[in-house]
Amino acid sequence: MAGSTCTSRPNQKRRFLPLVPDVVIELASPTDDSDCLHAKMREWRDNGVRLGWLILSEQRQVWRYTSDGEPACSENPAQIGDDALLPGLVLPLMRIWEPGF
Repeated sequence: MAGSTCTSRPNQKRRFLPLVPDVVIELASPTDDSDCLHAKMREWRDNGVRLGWLILSEQRQVWRYTSDGEPACSENPAQIGDDALLPGLVLPLMRIWEPGF
C-alpha cells in the first residue's frame, strides 16, 4: 500500500509482553499488504517462533515459516498441520478458499 509502514510504533513495543508463542497463524484480509505480512512473519521467526503459517486466501497460498529454514509456499492446500509440533491438529482450508470468505 502506498504510504503504509510495516513497523510497529514505539508505544506498541512498550505495551506488549516480551513473550513469543510457539506457533503463529496469520490470515490475511484482502486489504493487507502481503510484503508487510511476510516481514511480520520473518520478525516472528527471528524472535523465536517455531512455526508460522501465513494464509493468503486471495492467492490460495499458505507460507510456512520455521525457525530453521526459508519460508515454503503451498499452493491451494486442502489442509495444513505439523505433526512434530502440533500432533493431531489439522486445519482444514477449503472454506477459506471459497469466494467471499
